[in-house]
Amino acid sequence: MSYEQLTEKVRQAEQALEARERTVAASWRVTKDTWKEAWTPGRIAAVGVIAGFMYGRRRARPGGGGEGLIRTVSSLIALASSMQAKSAAHEAEDVAQTAEHTVATSNAAAGRPGPQAEPEQHWSNPPTAAAAATELSEP
Repeated sequence: MSYEQLTEKVRQAEQALEARERTVAASWRVTKDTWKEAWTPGRIAAVGVIAGFMYGRRRARPGGGGEGLIRTVSSLIALASSMQAKSAAHEAEDVAQTAEHTVATSNAAAGRPGPQAEPEQHWSNPPTAAAAATELSEP
């Protein structure tokens, strides 16, 4: 084979590989979307019932116990929830800062003064979590 033929063969192989990569990526997206859509509330409840049944069966056996597994799963769920909440809090903070910046920019462009900053509250003893939550939830 000549050098040009080998080069052409390599080029064709690279094109075939790129086409296969695109196909795999598209298939993976479809699989991921289908997986997410398949988890309906009824199916989630069914999985919970089945898992509970299996846990009960395992616990009924002598020497069996799934406490460690249940604790691990509970911990992982709590970890995922806290990470999701943290992400949502950061996103909300970014949106609030963007909104404040937009309002300040539009007020400056219209020649209106910006809002006055409220003085920060200083406590000798910080409020309890319940008191703080109630205070924040009241209008």
